[in-house]
Amino acid sequence: MHIAHLIDSLEIGGAQKLLVLFAEEAKLRGLKVTIISLTTKYSSDAIVDELKSLGARVEFLTIYKLYDPTALPRLLGVLRKENIDVLQTHLGHSNILGVMAGTLSHIPVVATLHSTHAHRTGRLYRLRAVIGQYSLRFGARRVIAVGQKIGELYRDKLTRKTIIDVVPNPVKRNPELAQSERNALRREIAGDVDGFLILSVGRLQPEKGLNDLLTAFSKVIEKHPSAMLIIVGDGEIMGELKSFAGSLGLTKSVRFTGERNDVPALMSASDMYISASYREGLSLAMLEAMAAGLPILATKVGDTEFVLNEGRGLMISTHDVPALTDGMCYLIENPQKIKEMSDAARVFVEANYSPESWMERLLDIYEKARNSTH
Repeated sequence: MHIAHLIDSLEIGGAQKLLVLFAEEAKLRGLKVTIISLTTKYSSDAIVDELKSLGARVEFLTIYKLYDPTALPRLLGVLRKENIDVLQTHLGHSNILGVMAGTLSHIPVVATLHSTHAHRTGRLYRLRAVIGQYSLRFGARRVIAVGQKIGELYRDKLTRKTIIDVVPNPVKRNPELAQSERNALRREIAGDVDGFLILSVGRLQPEKGLNDLLTAFSKVIEKHPSAMLIIVGDGEIMGELKSFAGSLGLTKSVRFTGERNDVPALMSASDMYISASYREGLSLAMLEAMAAGLPILATKVGDTEFVLNEGRGLMISTHDVPALTDGMCYLIENPQKIKEMSDAARVFVEANYSPESWMERLLDIYEKARNSTH
């Protein structure tokens, strides 16, 4: 079977990491994989190289606008030169263009929903959202939601005939680090081995709530001056965040690492994971942190409440800076609670989010899409 994935870009992010995991599982099963990125902008060499090393063919279309008149013909050209059995699409532009191109090429399309809603506002973005919903209704053979909340939201937006399969993101178990490796990594990212390391991973965008996190952390270090906040990722507000951290007097207590290709190892070297995000579907980074045995403090967005309930993490409301502060202090001050939380989180992730079962679900959906006459 030849599976193609269409995605808006190959920058480092949750959806892109899923493509790498898909390529790994596909290689084990002898499947042919083509990855098509609409743009070269922000593309990560690490992601591209990893995909290629796993045998995936990678194509770039350099399409920067949805309304580019050459977009659809160029995508059709790529699809028609390959013998593709199923096209899976990811993110906003790709869901729209992919459904259109798949329909014209007679290739069944499985569209993927990674988040509960778009973070941008304005007439153009509202129009794009409406177009996207119509594409899913009338062109996609199946729709995959990566979390329960996403599935519930879109069931209200789409027709009853639209089949939405909830397929949670998978996660691999993090590598175990020898104590010497852990110390070396902690020294590299924080300049210290013994301080309490709090990790946050993701694109540096306004909806990630990082201003709230920095404000809260400025209060944490008043009580716990040896604590360090490590922010991993790059994005449009990097400069703004660094300036804000400086204005709060956090220059020595907060490190911005930029993009890293060793996030699992960073998680194994840290003491806590935090997400102050205003929106998420099912955060892959959070699942990776749980698999690494980190205690989690996260806002109640997307599937977070389902994943972290029953003592698997601490949850707070969005925009609640005092709760962020209290949550970080509570975990720093309660090592026994950290152990209980970490053990429960690791067991839960290993039991429910294995790559093998995820891939089997996808293959079943592909077969159903091929046999559908939607």
